[in-house]
Amino acid sequence: MTRPFAELLGRSCFSFLEGASQPAEMVEQSHRLGHAAFGLCDRDGLYGSVRAHVAAKEHAHP
Repeated sequence: MTRPFAELLGRSCFSFLEGASQPAEMVEQSHRLGHAAFGLCDRDGLYGSVRAHVAAKEHAHP
């Protein structure tokens, strides 16, 4: 039996020196891996949130 997985501490390239990937790429990979959900947790701003949200809507990802 496979347990559902949700990444809750995803840091994108908008977290300086802590992440490298674009938010949309992270959401797409999460969707490909079959994760139950994805949480973007960038530091010092919500700059990548809109991009992650748009990508999640395109892939019907929670």
